Amino acid sequence: MTRMHRLLDRQIRKASANGGTLDIDELLRLVSLTYTEDEEDSRRTDRSIQLMVDELDAANHSLTHAGEQLKLTLESVQHGIMMIDAGARISVCNAQARELLALPDSITIGSPFPDLVDWFNHFDVLGENDGAATITISEACDVEVHVRPTAQQGCVIVIENVTADRLRERALLQAEAEYRSLFDNSVHGIYRHRLDGTQIRVNPALAQFNGFANEAEQIASPKVRTGSWYVDPARAAEFKTLME
Repeated sequence: MTRMHRLLDRQIRKASANGGTLDIDELLRLVSLTYTEDEEDSRRTDRSIQLMVDELDAANHSLTHAGEQLKLTLESVQHGIMMIDAGARISVCNAQARELLALPDSITIGSPFPDLVDWFNHFDVLGENDGAATITISEACDVEVHVRPTAQQGCVIVIENVTADRLRERALLQAEAEYRSLFDNSVHGIYRHRLDGTQIRVNPALAQFNGFANEAEQIASPKVRTGSWYVDPARAAEFKTLME
């Protein structure tokens, strides 16, 4: 059993009622919760990056005559760091930046900033948002590039390896698609409804069982709205009590 299959099995068990009925709301809640956690992590990362940019900008300005100390600091951080001066040339480039961007030897300290922009144009941009772009460097490496202006009319470029995040995001999308496939292709009837009995979703199997052509036809049926579609109408009240 693959890791994804184990995840699906575990989440499906969590989202199943005592009778074995799959609770689609719970499935979607589990997926939504993971996305929310990812968004919170992203906001924390953005704040930490901005703090690091501010500190680096101040350090670069005040340590003009202490280049070796600045170099040691830059080489100790996990992210790639580049600084562009007011003359649009690269003034700082740590080893992590060179490695993450796979920079050629022709791009180095003193190189014009347009040369770096041309290098970026070699790659696929997966998305852009608020001064950051996610770029695929290779099949095994995605990076997020943050650009922040400095008070000295230049900018700081922070490169973060987000390969693990992208893999997790793709896994979540795959899981969501598989959850949706379970709902649409199940041979068992599955539906979602509000406490007042109004149906929200009906899978094709259940619509067919009840003699309807499709989901929309069943949801719109007066029999469904009144609960009389149950073989035993008392079951509707039982389900409502369980959910309350």
